[in-house]
Formats: sequence, structure tokens, C-alpha cells
Amino acid sequence: MKKAYLCDSKIKKIKTGDVLLFYLSKTKKAVTTIGIVDAVFNKFDDFDDMYRLVRKRTAYNINKLKESFRNDKLVILFKFYYSIPKYVTYDFLKRLNIIAGSIQTITEIDLNNFNKILNESEFEIDKYIIE
Repeated sequence: MKKAYLCDSKIKKIKTGDVLLFYLSKTKKAVTTIGIVDAVFNKFDDFDDMYRLVRKRTAYNINKLKESFRNDKLVILFKFYYSIPKYVTYDFLKRLNIIAGSIQTITEIDLNNFNKILNESEFEIDKYIIE
């Protein structure tokens, strides 16, 4: 399933092929999903420029998108890859020092911490290739 993630983060290191872990902050307070980046955009001439990229990949209606539009909006086009069988909680992430505080924006983690999350999630690593 192809999706779009839109935010105001200033992170510039995300690139095609990167692995994304999605953290649901309001309802679950846990990592729940894995995605793979298709493309990243952060410069738009106008709203229509951005809208053409995301319109078929987002649940937001056009009015909501217009309200939050900025020319430097970060848009990550990605493929929904996998729903984690056992959600990885905020408490786990904090206890193992994977995060330092609340999760409010995109956060980069190293491979060691990524593997800790996969192990905790009961992800069947032998069925997938993740580099």
C-alpha cells in the first residue's frame, strides 16, 4: 500500500530505500508499523505541486492539506510494508535508551537500536531482508 507522510520536520537525511518505523503517539504510544521510503520532497512551488504527489496517498482531504501547506513541507512517499505483531511501547524505547524523551518528530536511530526494536516486536527477521 502506497502512502504519504507530511510534516514540518527539517530532517534532510531521509532517502529512497530507508526503513521507517511509525510510532502512534496518541492512541497506542508504541511503534506499530514498518515502511520503506519511495521518495522524499521538501521544496514546492505551490500547493498544487505538492497535492499532485500526495492526493492518492493520504487520507487528508484537500482543505486540510491546504490549511497546513508550506513551501518547505517535508513529504515522504513510502510503501506500507509490515504491521508489527507486538507493538513496541514507549516504555520499552525509554528503558533501553533508544529515545531520550517524548517522540515529537522524526527521530533517527542506529542499527543496534533498530534491531532491538525488531526483536521486541517479534518481527520474523528470517523472512525479510533489511539492510
